Amino acid sequence: MLNLNIRERWSALSLRTKVLSVLSVVVALIAIGRELVTMARLQYENAELRERVNYYEERIREDSLLILNLSSPEYLERYAREKYHMHADNEEIYIIRK
Repeated sequence: MLNLNIRERWSALSLRTKVLSVLSVVVALIAIGRELVTMARLQYENAELRERVNYYEERIREDSLLILNLSSPEYLERYAREKYHMHADNEEIYIIRK
């Protein structure tokens, strides 16, 4: 029986062993497929999270620069006038929107 080829070995197996072998292969293929789907989903989520990290890092850089600039009284006044339409008591402001 040691010198038999694969077909002869397969035909020599009992029906129960054949069914269990095929069932094992099917279960293994299903498990591999599920893992591939999970891996693809995690890679997609990872890419989205990296984009969010880049976005927030850019926002941190912009806000840090703004905080640095706001320490200057001239820039603070200009920023308040432009952003919040503030003015001195003796001034009138006309806002022209495009």
